[in-house]
Amino acid sequence: MKNIEVVKVAPPAPKSLGTIGAEHWRKTLKILVPAERITRLDLPIIEILCQTWERIQIILGSDAPDWTQYRALSDMYLKFIDRYGATPRARKILNVGTQKTEKKESDIDADIMEGFKL
Repeated sequence: MKNIEVVKVAPPAPKSLGTIGAEHWRKTLKILVPAERITRLDLPIIEILCQTWERIQIILGSDAPDWTQYRALSDMYLKFIDRYGATPRARKILNVGTQKTEKKESDIDADIMEGFKL
């Protein structure tokens, strides 16, 4: 299916995004596309992510921020970015980032015995 193929080239920002959202789209896809983390099915979700980011920035830039709306949008934003490995918890679950090397049994034995050398 064409929709589940990995996106190899970042598409232009959707027309639904304003300046702030479009910039976030470019920055987000600049990271996700080379990492091969998204498919065409993900693009509408990333569009919502960028719309949410834009709304958050508008709220923060206002003279009288609506903190209730800010909290709700921030929670939604964090849930979206979590899906793409953009939080430490998500990277751990998705096994992204630094890879742990497993010790062999002989390495563990050597570590234990090192403390007993006379």
